[in-house]
Amino acid sequence: SYFNIRALEEFPGFINQGLKLSQDEWLKVNEEVIADSSRSFNQHIYAAKVLAAFGNSKGKEILLKGIQGDFKVYDLFSPKHHFSGKVQVDIKKRIYVQSVFSLAQLKDWMAVGPLKNIFSGSADYSSQERVQAAIDLNSFEDKTAIDLYLKFSSDPDEKVRLACIQILDKYEDQRIFDVFISRLSDNSDDIVNASIAGLTKIN
Repeated sequence: SYFNIRALEEFPGFINQGLKLSQDEWLKVNEEVIADSSRSFNQHIYAAKVLAAFGNSKGKEILLKGIQGDFKVYDLFSPKHHFSGKVQVDIKKRIYVQSVFSLAQLKDWMAVGPLKNIFSGSADYSSQERVQAAIDLNSFEDKTAIDLYLKFSSDPDEKVRLACIQILDKYEDQRIFDVFISRLSDNSDDIVNASIAGLTKIN
């Protein structure tokens, strides 16, 4: 899944033990995959994610294609597969999410708009995806992001509310006090405790 990119930050031992490659050699292999136009998009997107996990931006162009949907679903699989229109949409969305988080890993501002889209898209994205988008968005100095954290601090999804409260704790804005007060009646103990902690810092 796209969250495995976090695990790639620590060089996987099986590569070293199984393929007898150093980290530098492993990254070079993936750079070569990116540069090889005869490779499938499936291979390209995987290599781009690996490189992004190590802060290498050479796969950025591939990640942008993933975000823009500039690829064919059948480029990801062997020709014998057949997918309905709905399944193809779901596959493209999965690649979109993977690409956005990988680009965010590179601290590339091209990820900011898509991160906001995922964070805001309650009906289209999972709780885990929205929370990750909120966290990644917070790594950028985007002054407009606070409006989203304020808005979704009352989201129906408990995990999203908690992420917003925890992130707002790092901001200085007079509107945050009212948000913390309102969340003292939340049905989640974690959110209540996070709100109390935030109020303590304000006072």
